[in-house]
Amino acid sequence: MNDGREVVLVSCDDQDFKLPLQAGNLSELVKNAIETDDDDEDEEFRIIIPKVKGSVLKYVADFCTHYTTQDKMHPIQTPIKSVKIEDQVQGWYVEFISRAYKNDLLFELVRAANFMNIAPLLQLACFKVAITIKGLKREEILHTFQLSSVLTEEEEQHIKEENQWTR
Repeated sequence: MNDGREVVLVSCDDQDFKLPLQAGNLSELVKNAIETDDDDEDEEFRIIIPKVKGSVLKYVADFCTHYTTQDKMHPIQTPIKSVKIEDQVQGWYVEFISRAYKNDLLFELVRAANFMNIAPLLQLACFKVAITIKGLKREEILHTFQLSSVLTEEEEQHIKEENQWTR
């Protein structure tokens, strides 16, 4: 149900994204902020999202709008039986998360979904991470996500010794 009211999400770099109130309410953070607003007659709510950049908040707004106004994403089944994301979710969501991955925004999208408490987006983004790293060695994971090891050799050795039971 769309009652015509809107929410404007404001990124940490001052970019505005307008979406239907119903879409904004997919985020528990936004929903709670709106519920604490004293003026119920507002046609438009303005919510500052301090930890999310505009480039990522655009993805969040697109996801929430599509999810609530077009086509809810099918729940992702676990344990993961296929490494093909299209076996789990509809085409729009496959294209959406693939675009985020290609634009190197996947981890930022995970952080934003977690911070804003958007369960279906967090599930989709984490699913993409899981299928991307499935079967990869540590070095391949670091390379795939352009990460550098922040552990010293001694720290790595200590972790290996502590986790011998996993082998």
